[in-house]
Amino acid sequence: MNKLRTSLVYLNSKRYGLTEAEARQCAVRWGSHFDTLFNQAAADKLALECGMRTVGFPDVPMARTLYVTAHFSAYTLVSIALSKHYGRTIYIVVGTPPAEFEQTIVDSVTRAGARAVIIRSNFSMLKNIRNAIDEGSLVVSLIDVPWHRLVIPTRDYSRFDFGAGQIGASKSIFSMAERLGLKTCFVLCEPGDGQFEIVNYGEMNQARCFETLAEAVARHPDHFERFCELHSYYGGGRRTEDIATFTLGADRYCVRAWDYKSWKLSKSVSEAIEKVLPADETEATGLIRSELQRLTGCAHEQIVYF
Repeated sequence: MNKLRTSLVYLNSKRYGLTEAEARQCAVRWGSHFDTLFNQAAADKLALECGMRTVGFPDVPMARTLYVTAHFSAYTLVSIALSKHYGRTIYIVVGTPPAEFEQTIVDSVTRAGARAVIIRSNFSMLKNIRNAIDEGSLVVSLIDVPWHRLVIPTRDYSRFDFGAGQIGASKSIFSMAERLGLKTCFVLCEPGDGQFEIVNYGEMNQARCFETLAEAVARHPDHFERFCELHSYYGGGRRTEDIATFTLGADRYCVRAWDYKSWKLSKSVSEAIEKVLPADETEATGLIRSELQRLTGCAHEQIVYF
C-alpha cells in the first residue's frame, strides 16, 4: 500500500502548505524513508551503521522527567539514544498495538545495545510509569498521534498551529505527567551531517512541543512520518483540488484531496490509461477526468500521478 500512502503524503503536505513541487518531492522522499527511517525493526541497523549523536543532554538525567517525542525521522532512535546515553532501561509508552509490534520495538532496541520495556495504554499505565520513574528508569512517549490513531468524539483534543492549519492532539500524556509531578522534556531525532542527531530541547509544555515539531517539519518535511495520516486529525490548511492517482496490481485508483474519497477505476479505463502512459500523460489525464465525471458528476482538473 505504499503508493496509497505516498499519494496521501502528497495531498496532506500540500494541504499543510507546501507548493506542488515541494509536495511532490516530499512524497517521493517520504516513500524512500518508509522501510528505513520509519521502520522500527530497522532502528538498530540505522543506529549502528549510520550512527547517532546526542545533543544538549546533561551527564545525569533530570529527576522525575517524562521524555516526549514525535513521529519524526528515525524516531525509535530516541529510545535507543536515551538508554545508551544514561545506561538505564527505557520504558516506552504505547497505545494498544498488537503484541508482535511491541516485541519488534523491544528486539530492535536490544540489538542496538539498549534496554527497553513497553508500557501499554491501559488501566495500569499510570502505576507502571510511576514505578519506572521511582526505580530510576527513563520513560518516553510519542505525542503527535491521538491515542489509538482514531479521533474519538468524546475525547478532549487540543489544536496547535501546524503549517497552514492546526493539528489535533490528545492532552492525556501531559495531563498524566502533571498528575505524577513529572516534567515533560521534548526530544527529537533529526537528520544530521552523516549521522542522526538526538536533540534535547529541554522542558516544554504541549504547545511548545508542537511549535518545535512544526519548526523541524518545516526544515525536513519528508521526515515527518505522520503526513500519511495527517488528514485524520488536521483542521484547516490550504485547500487543494488535486486528484492523486496510482496503481495497485492491475488496478488504478484515484484519491480526492478535499474529502479523501477514493475510487477504483473500471478495468477497461485502467487498461486504456496504461496503454498511453507514460508516453501521453495528457490523454491519460483526459480518460481519468472523464471517468471521474461519470462516477461523481463533478469536474476534476488537477491529476497527479504516483
